[in-house]
Amino acid sequence: MKARIIIPICISILVALFGCSPSKAVLEAVLQETLAAMPTQTAYPTYTNIPIHTNVPTRTQNPTYTPKPTLEPVFEPTETTTPSSTPMPTQDPNINVVLSGFQDSVENVNMWGPGVLTIISIPTKTDNFIVSTFNANGELINVLVNTIGGYSGVRPFNWADEEKAEQIQIQTYFGGNWTIIFSPIYSEDIHSLTVPGTYKATGDDVVRILGNASTASFIVNQGEENFFVSAHENDGNTLEYLVNEIGPYRGTVMIPPGTSFLVVEASGEWQVDVKAR
Repeated sequence: MKARIIIPICISILVALFGCSPSKAVLEAVLQETLAAMPTQTAYPTYTNIPIHTNVPTRTQNPTYTPKPTLEPVFEPTETTTPSSTPMPTQDPNINVVLSGFQDSVENVNMWGPGVLTIISIPTKTDNFIVSTFNANGELINVLVNTIGGYSGVRPFNWADEEKAEQIQIQTYFGGNWTIIFSPIYSEDIHSLTVPGTYKATGDDVVRILGNASTASFIVNQGEENFFVSAHENDGNTLEYLVNEIGPYRGTVMIPPGTSFLVVEASGEWQVDVKAR
């Protein structure tokens, strides 16, 4: 299109310049120069067809979840054990237990093993003082002390040939202070006598015999009540009753083999002299 417009313009210019129509050779030369000077037409890019739309693949459904079958729990029978009862703590053989009070009282002593009771009471001269032991059913086992007025003495408790006491009942008619000290049977606080030797005391007592004794000579200068002596083994089991007298007493008795303790019941002063075998 541009070539067609430019060529007539060039011819008009030539006619104006030369006043006449140019020759054919001139026209061709001008035309060639004009065409050469014109820029070459830039080729339009070829049209690239857009690819045909490809269908999106259809979504495949996920497989449905099939739950696993639950297993029924299988319980195997286990051996049933009967729970054992918790044992009661044992009394330390080196520890004493002290009880004290005023007037009547009931004390639980189910944990106490064999031993001795040092009993002291300070009532008036007209007050009755009683110390008794009872089993688990509340039945009376023994009367350890039954006196009028004050008392100070040592008594055996829960020895091998006795029924085990679960309670101690203290009765103080008309009131009074009292103290009870429990000492285990192997305690060093128990009075002891080395063979041969002499021991003196007043009132009830328990004496440990250290050695192999053959005889015991007793002297009781005063007292209007019963004077009673028995021999016992190391665990408290009774071996033999040695003396059972009332009032003043002098005498010598045989000590059975295996004697570890002498238990004395007295209301006044007394003395024992032990000889070796």
